[in-house]
Amino acid sequence: MNRKRKSTKRRFVNGPVKWLLGRQLISGLKWIAVYAFYGEKIHPRDWMRNEVIDFSGKVKIKHDQDGKECFWFDYIADSGDDDCAVYNIALLCMSDLWLDNGDVRNGDPVHFTDGQCKLPRGEFLFVGGDTAYHIADYSTLVERFQKPFNWAFQDLSKRFAGMEKKTIFAIPGNHDYYDALDGFNRQFCQPADDDCGQLALDGFERKQQASYVAIKLPFDWMFWGLDAQGGEMDFRQKRFFQSTCKNIKGEVETPKKLIVATPEPTTKFGQWIKDGEAIIHSFSELSLPANFRYADQGRLDDKFCRLDISGDIHHYARYWGEGAGKGPRQNNYASVISGGGGAFLHASHTDVGEITANQIYPSRRDSHNIMIKQLFNPVNIWQGGYVWLAGAVISLVLYFAATIPDSTWSIFSAVKEVTFIDNASRPCPTAEFCYETILQRIQGALAIENLDAIQYDPHFLDFIFSLGLLLLLVSSILRLQDNKFEIIRASARKWKRYKTRFLGIFSAVVFLKFLVILCT
Repeated sequence: MNRKRKSTKRRFVNGPVKWLLGRQLISGLKWIAVYAFYGEKIHPRDWMRNEVIDFSGKVKIKHDQDGKECFWFDYIADSGDDDCAVYNIALLCMSDLWLDNGDVRNGDPVHFTDGQCKLPRGEFLFVGGDTAYHIADYSTLVERFQKPFNWAFQDLSKRFAGMEKKTIFAIPGNHDYYDALDGFNRQFCQPADDDCGQLALDGFERKQQASYVAIKLPFDWMFWGLDAQGGEMDFRQKRFFQSTCKNIKGEVETPKKLIVATPEPTTKFGQWIKDGEAIIHSFSELSLPANFRYADQGRLDDKFCRLDISGDIHHYARYWGEGAGKGPRQNNYASVISGGGGAFLHASHTDVGEITANQIYPSRRDSHNIMIKQLFNPVNIWQGGYVWLAGAVISLVLYFAATIPDSTWSIFSAVKEVTFIDNASRPCPTAEFCYETILQRIQGALAIENLDAIQYDPHFLDFIFSLGLLLLLVSSILRLQDNKFEIIRASARKWKRYKTRFLGIFSAVVFLKFLVILCT
């Protein structure tokens, strides 16, 4: 039992992605900059070809608790972050789940065994972009997406014999584009050889051949996954989607029942979309009504039925459609954000107030409490990257500016009558020697008037103390990072011991500083 627990602990080696100038972000800045400068010049879709994938008659239509015919598919977006979080999402995506009763309410527990209300595993899994962070390249996808999913499939296979493989589809987000879609294509596009073994998920098979996809569903529904990052849609993609909805006469007709997956949401944070935004351009390219604008108020022609779904925002929110909430409600249209694939949480209580969401998760109260706890916990800043180092450097510079009178030479000038560097060795010993030089101007700008009237002592000890304190902070932060998994799983008593240890060392150094001041 202990051995199994230890093995599981070793398995989750990749903690949450560090966003505050973490090493992975710093190492990927080159590729992010390349995409920012040359992204519009790179066209990785040029070689792609595609065809409609038919799920209308090849799959078994499941039945819900009311006996009605249904079709289920799973959707996630914004994954590839913390190993443990992605692993748990993978378990849910590859399992039939059960509720205790048919009256589903927020916070109800789900089970992997029998219950009254079944939530069946979808016939396919659709990944809505930003597959891994910061850059969805080959190595990051292996570590933060492929491994957690394969672990989940292996664990479920031990519990449920005969696990069935499902199909996986995806569209790219901006983090997938930072790698020019190389990692995305290796992960989701159908390989030329099924035995190639590159970025394959044990529980899924791949069928799509491009970064965009069209799926024919039962009940005359169509599913369009758009590769429209920044509103850009090449002519091949546009022609492909138009070819999927031609009538007998060869004329293009908008599908009557349509699900549209986009890299960015049509509605977010309770705000109307602004005219001229990229998402409106994408819809106009395919002659789809952009009814999520203020002018349309979410209203869709009665002869159509549509769902817009996306990630990018890391929480769940549903606008329009049936359900609670104030404001316009349309029975034939809904806009859904579902970005809970394992990445960090975006606040769901932040709301512009122009539109009221019918459903959100987590609740506004839970979102507020979670955010407050994270923002006021300094350990999160220490573990989030190296942004604290910038603050330490700025503090050190300000310290020099406030205490060093004319140049850094005074640090080594004299301490208790001991001279490290004599005055003659200074680069600019006299004003005449450095007349009208850059060094003289710098020293003049930093000089303090009436310096003789100011009680001034050498600051060499202050400098040593500041450097020592900085090193102490760095070593303490690194220690916290090394033990981050122990800290996360620690009990309240153990976590208090960590904090007490750090505060004790810090207090001892401060006390030593005051002792030095009193003795000098």
